[in-house]
Amino acid sequence: AWLSQLIAYGGYQVVGKAAITFLFAFCVAAAFAAVTRRVYNCTHSAMFALGGFALTMWVEYQQLIVHRPQIVGFLFYSVLLSILLRREWSNKNWLVVPAMFALWANMHGSFVVGLGLLGCFIIGRGVDLVRRTGKLASLFRDNKLRRLVLLTELGAVAALLNPYGLSLYTQVLSFGSNPNLQSIVEWKSLHIRLAQGQAAAAAALILFMVYRVSPRRVSTAEVLTLTVFGAAALWTSRMLVWWGPLAGCFAAIHAGAAFRKWQGKEISPEPPVRA
Repeated sequence: AWLSQLIAYGGYQVVGKAAITFLFAFCVAAAFAAVTRRVYNCTHSAMFALGGFALTMWVEYQQLIVHRPQIVGFLFYSVLLSILLRREWSNKNWLVVPAMFALWANMHGSFVVGLGLLGCFIIGRGVDLVRRTGKLASLFRDNKLRRLVLLTELGAVAALLNPYGLSLYTQVLSFGSNPNLQSIVEWKSLHIRLAQGQAAAAAALILFMVYRVSPRRVSTAEVLTLTVFGAAALWTSRMLVWWGPLAGCFAAIHAGAAFRKWQGKEISPEPPVRA
């Protein structure tokens, strides 16, 4: 996290503690703005956009009360999720995502979580293609799948632009096995006695109810990301920070679709999968 520490120290040298507070608040505000805007674009409803924001904040608030470099990772993760949930592809992604991973890798080790999120969307897209077309050959003809794969490769390579090179991956992936972490509460398993465990359980219940009534098509990527990051959060509560935005976004988007159906309005169709 050398770059985020250097930026924070530079700000502290210039204006004091207020710089740390400002940088932290900026990252939190920008992260929530990214996911809230995406929910609004999907639902066309400020009510559900704010509902998704509230649910995410409820799950996340205990993870966001400590000033630490992880907040930069939370910002980049939220922006990446917003990009992946966007219906239309933008050519700016070819520049934005690799640049983001280059910065992310130098500001916090959670950049591997971003690569994991991209991997879940790749697998999810592939499963949906095969399930809907019944042909493995569709995997090689789908433009969206090719873009996701190439974007992940570019992000993984861009992350190598750091002072440690390839060894950064080794250090980050082995960090969780450090024996010192065993005495830290947030690295222990998530359980219902914790306030954040209760918030996560409530969010999971809301997701279950919303998915039960939603007329919107459920993508495999949604199920996969919620399951993978949810299981990681149960294993160690520190991972809950990455599950919260998923829960808030998907719950709000599907709740909005269910509400539109209840009102008798047409649900916006998703792009068809071509064989």
